[in-house]
Amino acid sequence: MALEDGRLKNVRGLRTKTVEFFSSVEYDVICVTETWLCEGIDSWHLFDDRYLVYRKDRGSSSNSSRRGGGVLVAIKRCLSSRKLDVPGLDLEAIWISVKLNHSKKMFLCVVHFPPSSHVDTYVKFFYCFEGFEFFDKILICGDFNLSIYDDFCDHNDPIVSELSNFMNIFNLGQYNNILNCNNKYLDLILTNVDFNDISVGHSDSPLVPEDKHHPALSVSMGFVPVHLNNRNVYL
Repeated sequence: MALEDGRLKNVRGLRTKTVEFFSSVEYDVICVTETWLCEGIDSWHLFDDRYLVYRKDRGSSSNSSRRGGGVLVAIKRCLSSRKLDVPGLDLEAIWISVKLNHSKKMFLCVVHFPPSSHVDTYVKFFYCFEGFEFFDKILICGDFNLSIYDDFCDHNDPIVSELSNFMNIFNLGQYNNILNCNNKYLDLILTNVDFNDISVGHSDSPLVPEDKHHPALSVSMGFVPVHLNNRNVYL
């Protein structure tokens, strides 16, 4: 997901890709799932001081006994953003407030659900959004690890049913139409942005070698965030 031109990427580990990853970074906002990062790897190995880097490593949650996982959001400092705290919710997720034009705010969330996560984990995640109803726009992106082939209709999976209910309550659409190698959508782009104001495509310049299960996505949105140096940047 990006402001102006950027990426949502599942990279299956940045530990061995730091130099390669850093050299390709030119986007305003970058969202990454399955970072595999830990406390021993500083964010400056990946990004220079142009970026504010928000991380939730798997080692900082109760899942620390397992390797992998983790999420990251890097936002250029020239954009007005801040991390939001969600007490009592132990998930691989990051919540960020981004100021938009005309005093509006967008709620940005990046999340990773490990395979075979229990339905209760998803439900707790969905419930947390009830505390953020004052945001004008919502954008949720990440690896949901659900077997979604086309849409949410007539689906027997109880998790997908819960997801569908959540989307209906918050008037969200799913805009990722890029199937992976198994003809599924593991990575979802959920938002209440109008259909005419969002474009999601397969990135033609992935930041690192692409995982066939998680195609790199490029997301563009047609509104202007508050930019600290007054330069127009599109989300």
